[in-house]
Amino acid sequence: MYSGIVIGALILFALHEQGIAWRVILLVGLGLTPLPYLQMHYQKKWFKIFARVGLGIGSVLFIGAPLFFATVNPGGILIRIVIITIYVMLSRHALSRRHRKMNRPCDTCTEGVFPLCSWNEDKILAASKNADLDNEGKEFLQMVAQSVCAPPQERMVVTLSASDFD
Repeated sequence: MYSGIVIGALILFALHEQGIAWRVILLVGLGLTPLPYLQMHYQKKWFKIFARVGLGIGSVLFIGAPLFFATVNPGGILIRIVIITIYVMLSRHALSRRHRKMNRPCDTCTEGVFPLCSWNEDKILAASKNADLDNEGKEFLQMVAQSVCAPPQERMVVTLSASDFD
């Protein structure tokens, strides 16, 4: 998104230098609004990057056009307030929709803490058979694999934080 903001600022002033009215620039920015909504449904890395850059460009064009180029009078100030209010409402709506649509199965899972959870037992066991590991590493990974499949009160592996080593 931040690269989109920089690109958007350059585009904003380039379009203004070409004599394009700020209302048209604002509409171009508003036209990029669907990208974050589409990103929620189309989860491909290239599209996420495209959507976030588009979000940055659209935000700058939508807010920047009236902010910098509308006349400075009571009507222009009212336009600025209305545009910023619309932008805040759109942002809140997109974020709340994203929060509702987000699939986060690990948040309420009782199978361990990712990646050391029972869903990855096979991967952990396969990693423990890696010929490049020393005996201690193999034993540790086998212990982790056995532990993540045990009931929570019988687990041998606990989660440690950096503060445990102070």
